[in-house]
Amino acid sequence: MLNVLFVDDEENILRAIRRCLKHLDGEWRMHFANGGQEALDFLEHANCDVIVCDMIMPHMGGEEVLSHVKERYPQMARIVLSGQCNQATAFRLVGSDHLYLAKPCPSNLLIDTIKNACFIGKKAELEDVSTQELKDVLVGLSKALLMHGVLNLSELPNEVKMFLPASTLQAYAPIIDKPKGLHTQRASPATFASWSKEVEERDKSPNTPYSWEDYFNTS
Repeated sequence: MLNVLFVDDEENILRAIRRCLKHLDGEWRMHFANGGQEALDFLEHANCDVIVCDMIMPHMGGEEVLSHVKERYPQMARIVLSGQCNQATAFRLVGSDHLYLAKPCPSNLLIDTIKNACFIGKKAELEDVSTQELKDVLVGLSKALLMHGVLNLSELPNEVKMFLPASTLQAYAPIIDKPKGLHTQRASPATFASWSKEVEERDKSPNTPYSWEDYFNTS
């Protein structure tokens, strides 16, 4: 779930944001701070993915808030949402590594910007993903595409096939049916799971003869 902190000294702005984004309650965990110091106090005991901050606030302005966030929580994406300075001024104050939106901002633009900012904020984490983790994601995605009939096994690149387990390759290998020619059997998720389990058991006993008819109905 995405954690987003909105910071503004105007309560009516925070209420408007809360109202516009209410439909995302199940996808986002949204927090609201009425001023810069309140935001920093909140971040002392909470983790957030994105901070959306006004620039011109009393006592502690957005520039100071975002500078603290950049220093203490460099992985957190930072967005300037302000109606009192233009983009050039925002960049001069807080740097071009922040995203900028002007008030009033359409809710769909705010949502898209927050999602994009979250991705930017996590780029460093993505760079640390291991080869094995990427391989696991690739295998899981490929199996899902095959399972739901989005792709045939023959349509997957060989570079992807080499990572798939034997049970998947065997379950989705093309079969020869003389009247119809070469085709690939579509399988339901439950059937695929059953095939995979049976083939894995066979893999443990290499002397057991293999039969295509165990996995496909060719009649």
